[in-house]
Amino acid sequence: VGPFVLIFTAGDGEGTSSDTAAGKTAVGLREPETRFEVALEGGAGAWEKLVEVNRALVSELNLKRLLHLVMAKVLDVVGAERAFLLLKEKGRLVTLVSRDLDGEPIHKADLKVSRNIAGTVMRTERPVLAHDAQEDERFRDFLSVHGLKLRSLMCVPLKLSGETIGVLYVDNRWERGAFDEEDLRILESFADQAAIAVRNARLFEENEARRRQIQTAMRKAEELNKKLQEVLASKERDLQDARRIIEERATRFRYDYSGILTRSPKMQAVFATLDRIIDSDVPVLVQGESGTGKELVARAVHE
Repeated sequence: VGPFVLIFTAGDGEGTSSDTAAGKTAVGLREPETRFEVALEGGAGAWEKLVEVNRALVSELNLKRLLHLVMAKVLDVVGAERAFLLLKEKGRLVTLVSRDLDGEPIHKADLKVSRNIAGTVMRTERPVLAHDAQEDERFRDFLSVHGLKLRSLMCVPLKLSGETIGVLYVDNRWERGAFDEEDLRILESFADQAAIAVRNARLFEENEARRRQIQTAMRKAEELNKKLQEVLASKERDLQDARRIIEERATRFRYDYSGILTRSPKMQAVFATLDRIIDSDVPVLVQGESGTGKELVARAVHE
């Protein structure tokens, strides 16, 4: 089914044999090839929990809610006391979600995990199983292990497209040997699910961010287009006014005064005066305050 191989066995036989008289077939047992097969061999409980997580993966887009579901199933299946999911952010591991047996987030979760063990798993990309962390020679120099009085614990890497993006960490502070190799492999299956959840959530967030960027760009384009339309409308009105003035002058005055743009009635009177004196040979004196357009009037008379 997809990338998975489902093994169905009949009876307790080993190897492959056929009893045609009884109509039974014994299928040979072998080592599981996938983590999903491990979960199947771990019992119906683990299988059902993985199926529930898989169903949630296609319907739940909220990353924290989805990861809380993963953590709840992990605690249920492997019998851990606490579960933590840590992701690498800006070069350090940060607790994204945590959960205890009561289903509550763990207070100050970043201080309740062994940073040494989580960092080792992150760096080596290899899982860790400890039956009694305080007596384990591997952690003899890990102050966090002794300071937190850790006993049974498991920590596995979260891998996404060949890259380790974080770790899934569970522990039991009161019981020695609470976890075994089968629990570790089941935890790896749940870690794969958590990694898929992170990937899906990141893709969703990236798509949402792109959608918001596109909406923002479209909104800005609409605003700019509206402003451009307003500017064009204003220019069109100005052009129509200028045409009307020119047309009015063409009908009212003998000469062209299009070089002087004005709507002032007083300037219209000036144009009427110019009409009368332009054909005469008398000298013309143009008077007015600075900036009132004497040069424009003189040029009109000259032309």
